[in-house]
Amino acid sequence: MQQRFEQPRIVLRYQKPHNHSSFACCQFTISALSMPKGTGFLSPLYHKTQVLSSPFAKGGKQRMNILLCGASGRMGGEVARLALARGDTVTPVDPRRGLPDASFADILIDFSHPDATAALLAYATGNRLPLCLGTTGQDKGQLHAIRSAAERIPLFRTANFSLGVALLERLLTLSLSVFPNAEIEITETHHSRKRDAPSGTALALADAVRAKCPDRFPRLGRTGYGARDPREIGIHSLRIGNTVGIHEILLDTGGEAFTLRHEAHDRSAYAAGALAAADLLVTKPAGLFGMADLFANLP
Repeated sequence: MQQRFEQPRIVLRYQKPHNHSSFACCQFTISALSMPKGTGFLSPLYHKTQVLSSPFAKGGKQRMNILLCGASGRMGGEVARLALARGDTVTPVDPRRGLPDASFADILIDFSHPDATAALLAYATGNRLPLCLGTTGQDKGQLHAIRSAAERIPLFRTANFSLGVALLERLLTLSLSVFPNAEIEITETHHSRKRDAPSGTALALADAVRAKCPDRFPRLGRTGYGARDPREIGIHSLRIGNTVGIHEILLDTGGEAFTLRHEAHDRSAYAAGALAAADLLVTKPAGLFGMADLFANLP
């Protein structure tokens, strides 16, 4: 039987807070094709690109012109919603359908799939366009290409755009300054549909430990017999229900123990961080930037 394409409608809403004297609601719609599994790296694929512009921008002016790859996904949709609400213009793009002239754009934000990375890097560098890369799971060759692209354009990359997770990493580094010999275990919990394990954030936290304590090494899960090596960074993954994201770091010094914990209640935390990164990136020269740069002016 021939497989049929569905045509869902993705609706992005903005509404004034209920405590305003007048209520207004504006609806933005993206038409999309839902492709069968295995047909491409970006599903759904846009058959019609629409520029989405919020009428609620202060003074009728948009803050930024954003090209957004992956706007139909959970994260991309949340980024679009928050961007529109604050007055940005959002144009969904898809390398499989061709990329638009970039002369009007201020930045490219990506929350799609690693298979899109090469095309987006070529497009961004060719147009000298800042790139905010929220997609994870790239292989070594792609990571090398990302570093090379950062020599030509401002490029922001992180495994987690949550400002709270960035603060969690800073607290972890501070903890290791005080307790360099503490035993460390990292636990991450996500919804049952998440495919990669451990999460990119858990691996990034382990990298932060290794940057501070180079003799440490990660251990994924725990099975078998034998005592724990004090140099281990234990990493454990749980997948259950609709959990957005929980990361816990357990530290034990021998005489005392404490836990650093971050929980995301919804994806708006990540979307807000992505837009904060975009705001920073458009002011920067070529280079590779991360969440630590958002805290650069803090003591």
